[in-house]
Amino acid sequence: WSWSEHVGWMSWNCVSSPSCTIDYGVKFTGSDISGFIWSPNVGWVCMGSSCIGNAPDGRVSWANLDEDTSEAHGWGQILGLQDHGWISLNCAEYGVCASSNYRMMVSRATGEVSGWIWNGNADGTGIGWISTNCVNQPGSCGVSNYFVTINTTEQVCNNNEDDDFDL
Repeated sequence: WSWSEHVGWMSWNCVSSPSCTIDYGVKFTGSDISGFIWSPNVGWVCMGSSCIGNAPDGRVSWANLDEDTSEAHGWGQILGLQDHGWISLNCAEYGVCASSNYRMMVSRATGEVSGWIWNGNADGTGIGWISTNCVNQPGSCGVSNYFVTINTTEQVCNNNEDDDFDL
């Protein structure tokens, strides 16, 4: 789970949603990050190549993990907000690291995510900060021990076959 002050909880995989009726999640394919997040308040959020169209940097939507630094780069998108829904995974995408040094970090060994991601627009719209791990907010883990995990290895479906055809 991740947390946003403005939209609440966001589920990054079906495992974290016990009433899940659609199998979804965010995963790695090589260093690429793709998949879907669910929020009961803003709906579906796509990540990386799962999104359609061009990100704010003008490139086709993308997200990946820098294996050397463990930093995620690229974009996600709150689909219901269309062009106002782009989520930056790293301050480098907006070129604002000098004033707002945020980034999503991923442990390749465990899939555990930490750091902050951002949705905001020049016109003042957007949901603002999204925390991917309670360690981002001192003292909050004792109240709510949340964190995001991303599938770091290929897993087969319930019938022991690769039904999502991503291999």
